[in-house]
Amino acid sequence: MDPYHPDGYGGLRELSILALKFFLITVPLFGLLVGAVPYAANFALLSAILAGGNIAALSLLAYGLRILHVVLSNFKRRELERVSKELSELRVRLEGEPCKERSLLLQLDYLERELYYASVIALKAWPVKPADVLDIFGAVANFLPLFLRFGV
Repeated sequence: MDPYHPDGYGGLRELSILALKFFLITVPLFGLLVGAVPYAANFALLSAILAGGNIAALSLLAYGLRILHVVLSNFKRRELERVSKELSELRVRLEGEPCKERSLLLQLDYLERELYYASVIALKAWPVKPADVLDIFGAVANFLPLFLRFGV
């Protein structure tokens, strides 16, 4: 995990994009699967299969995103605790330091830790942007007329 990574998610944004793309490919494939079955088949059953497949794909996506959230949250919490302790120790050392040169070095070290602390605080805990949520619901919403028509 890199708090300085430009994606704002510690470098894990690419994993969530990969999971989202897999989901966005899977949903239309379920639709094509149902569309390939001859029309003489029980369409309510096929609609139920389509709904089950979409629910399973959405569940897997949510599970993967939840795992990434747990990883990000745990990293953020551990790093904030660690750096907070280091900042407290540096404050105590700065107050008791009589030498100007060492005091200046301690101040630089303190500023560096504060910047790191700020970058860890800025990490987002959920690797999903609002546009991703719209993509997910947009993919599932394509099948709503089918579900409403056949009462599945």
